[in-house]
Amino acid sequence: MGIGGANATSLFIVRRVALANNLIQIDDAPMEFAFYGNITPPDGPGDPGTAPRDAPPAMLRHASGLTGPRTGLGLGDRVAATNEVVYEIVDRGEQIMSGRRLVGMDFAVMRLSELYPIDADLRDMDGVSVKQMSVAIWDATEEHADQGEYENYEGEAPPEFTADLKRNLDIFIPATGARYRIIAAEPDVAPPRVRLRLRKADA
Repeated sequence: MGIGGANATSLFIVRRVALANNLIQIDDAPMEFAFYGNITPPDGPGDPGTAPRDAPPAMLRHASGLTGPRTGLGLGDRVAATNEVVYEIVDRGEQIMSGRRLVGMDFAVMRLSELYPIDADLRDMDGVSVKQMSVAIWDATEEHADQGEYENYEGEAPPEFTADLKRNLDIFIPATGARYRIIAAEPDVAPPRVRLRLRKADA
């Protein structure tokens, strides 16, 4: 795939992520000019029952210089295409060199709607809605205990919900009526996300 050229599309940086004192700082309104790049689709779908993040990514390539972003892209940043599809950068990128000269960058990216494909409602223990968000949930396993059998799941949520996601709150899925109790919510910085351990609850 070439860098830029006639097939390049206009891209807009819609979120910047930075790390300060080991805490994630998010800027959802970066004041930056559009740049040009090429996005190629993934090689194929991910495996059912696995984390969406583990699926083959799409690839974003952009040139350095006048047509590229003014400051480098980073892990967790988001870009939007002119068709309003939003992508999240899911790796640290790879330099494209011509001899000793940096001519561009390659990044693995995923559509936000595929990275967090489930619309969810975060609820407190009284069933009161706390916040709406999109999440990923996968990998059901059974646990046997004196109180009975439980279905445990892994999940992820975007890092902007770190302060909201707490143990013993529920993630309710309106589309299916399923409800999951949060057993643990662990912020991660590489990549920026909240890792979830969930238990299927009675609806």
